[in-house]
Amino acid sequence: MEPEIDIDTEPTSLLDGDANSAATEVAEPSSEPSATSEGSSFEGIFANDKGQFVESWQEKLVGDEYADLKGVASNYKDLPTLLKSLKDNQAAARQRLEGYVKLPGEEASEDEVTAFRSALGVPEAAENYDLAVPPSAPEGFEFDEAITTQLKETAHQLNLSPDQLNGLVEFQVQSEVDALQEETNQQRQWAAEQRTLLENEFGNGMNEKLHMAARTAETFGLDPKDSIFADAGMVRAFAKIGESLSEDKLIASEAMDNKLSPESAADEIMFNENNPDYAAYRDANHPRHKAVVQKVNDMMKQAYKG
Repeated sequence: MEPEIDIDTEPTSLLDGDANSAATEVAEPSSEPSATSEGSSFEGIFANDKGQFVESWQEKLVGDEYADLKGVASNYKDLPTLLKSLKDNQAAARQRLEGYVKLPGEEASEDEVTAFRSALGVPEAAENYDLAVPPSAPEGFEFDEAITTQLKETAHQLNLSPDQLNGLVEFQVQSEVDALQEETNQQRQWAAEQRTLLENEFGNGMNEKLHMAARTAETFGLDPKDSIFADAGMVRAFAKIGESLSEDKLIASEAMDNKLSPESAADEIMFNENNPDYAAYRDANHPRHKAVVQKVNDMMKQAYKG
C-alpha cells in the first residue's frame, strides 16, 4: 500500500501560487527591545535625550542581580552623573593603592622578591646595613662585631629597612640603659638605707666609726672600697673589731687619708651634716651649690663607670 502524502503539511512550492500569499511571507525581525517577565526592561528609563532618568527608574531593574543595587541607583538622576561617579570611584581606588607594595608569596620569583626589598629600602646584602650608635648609648659604647654581623644577617632575612634595624637597636640599647639606671637607683636607695641605720646608731660619732671600720679592713688586707662594706652590719662589725684591737696593731690613721671610695665620698657630702660641702649641696641658693652638685655627680659617675 502506497503511503499517503499529507498535502496540508507539505511545504508549498515557491513556484506554485501567488508569491505574495501569506504562506510565503517572511517576517522582518523587530528592532524594538522586548521585555520578558523574568528579566529587566531598560526601555523607558530615560526621560529625554540628555540622559536624565525617569522617576523611580531603578524599579525597572528586575532580577536578583539588581536587588542590592537599587538603593545606590536611586541616588543618580541621570546617566552623566552616574558615569562621573564611577570614574571618580575608580580614580580614588587607584590612588589608595599608590605606594603599596605587593607582598611576595612562596612561589614569587627572584625578581619579585628583589623589587619588594627595593621598595622597602632593604639593602642588597646584609653587610650593607649601616648601624649608628644610638643617642641613648653611654659614652664609649661600641658594637660587638660578632653580634652585629648576626644582627645584620637576621635583619636582611626579615626584610628590615636600615631605619627599622636602627630603630630596634636604639630600643634595645635604651632598654638596657634604663635597666642599668634602675639597678643603680636601687643600689643607691639601699646604700642610703644602710647609712641611715648607721647614723641612727652612731649619731655624731658616725665618721669616727666609719674611719675605724676602714682602718680595720686595711689591717686585715681588705679594701674598704669593696662593696661588702656597703652593708651596715659589716661596717658595724669591723668598727667593733677595730675598737677591740690596740692602736699599734691597726694600720696608721694617716695611711687612711683620702681612701674613701667615690661613692662614699659623695655620700659624705649628701648625708653627713658635718661635711663642709653638706650645706652647699642641700641649699639651692648657696653660692657653691652648683659646683658641689657637679662634684657629687662626678663622684657618682666615677663610682659607676664600670
